[in-house]
Amino acid sequence: MKKLSLIMLLSMFTLAACGTEETIMYIKPSEFSGETTKVLGLFDDELYFFDFVVDETVKSKEIVFWVYENNKWIEAGKVYGNVGSLEQQLILSFRGMGCEIHLVDETGSSAFSYPQFNTDFDSALSVGWTSLSYETEIELNQEIPIYIKTGTDKMDSHSMADDFRTQYCTTGLAVTVTFSDKIVD
Repeated sequence: MKKLSLIMLLSMFTLAACGTEETIMYIKPSEFSGETTKVLGLFDDELYFFDFVVDETVKSKEIVFWVYENNKWIEAGKVYGNVGSLEQQLILSFRGMGCEIHLVDETGSSAFSYPQFNTDFDSALSVGWTSLSYETEIELNQEIPIYIKTGTDKMDSHSMADDFRTQYCTTGLAVTVTFSDKIVD
């Protein structure tokens, strides 16, 4: 009887502790079954899937495309809007020199297209890319790089810096997402 009472007491403390935990907001790569991964591999596009979970403090999101042009990173386009759902999937689909963005939630999906970016990876001697590969906590109004691709005029190892803007390159494309506590018009 004492054991049962102790277990019930510990369970109540555990539930109470769980109830007071803050909701952790995050973005992470989507996880798929082996079969789905095989099917996705059949497509010729570069596909990147991300899941994100936010709480009520997040009012809007902004996805920005950055291009390295004339020796500096410039904003090449953006998609922004108010957050309607606390859980969504973000899909980047690169085709040729352009990209499509798909946002999916329980109510449906929306798509945005950028037909061409001013990048020249074909003339680069070395090309490297990376995408968000682990769960990352979302902090309000803080930019999170989710995709970076750079090309250089040197044949050496290609390391990816934490801040793509400090990465040496001669051409580049980056995608960032920022979750904000402000509603957009």
